[in-house]
Amino acid sequence: MTSKEYFKKLRLIYFVFLTSIIPILGIATFYNDLLMLELDGSTALILSIVLVLIGSSTVVIGFLIFKVITSKITKESSIGQKLAAYQHAFLIRSALIEGIALLSAATYAITSFEIALIISALLFAVLFVLKPSPKKLKKVFDFSPTEIARIDSGTDQIVTKKDLSGKLTA
Repeated sequence: MTSKEYFKKLRLIYFVFLTSIIPILGIATFYNDLLMLELDGSTALILSIVLVLIGSSTVVIGFLIFKVITSKITKESSIGQKLAAYQHAFLIRSALIEGIALLSAATYAITSFEIALIISALLFAVLFVLKPSPKKLKKVFDFSPTEIARIDSGTDQIVTKKDLSGKLTA
């Protein structure tokens, strides 16, 4: 697989993560009166604290997992191994953020609790910023000039099925 094909597939996955939140928010907006549960003051406060804590801790955990996975790759690793590690780490980080964003959106759909909508929107913005690109990949790993040229060309076969299905150890 070429780097161009690799990023095309990774961006498609990214697009699915990004757009999965929108239908729930749409349903919440249009069917708000049908799904609404009334919350008293203390329940609303507890729910807001829980959502903020879970949302922020999930983002932090996602970034830490990303860092741990990508730090296992050495400079001597092949381009394919580096791209496989990046993809693996990207998917885990995005799935964690998307999961909490969906939970917040569903909470808003059921309760009409505005803080849940705000948290979902903030997590959507974080997910939006995480769009994979060759530039971001180059910031994560230490590539040689030859490897950078191969990635930038977009035509060299740099990722094999073995790279994407093998262990992510250096």
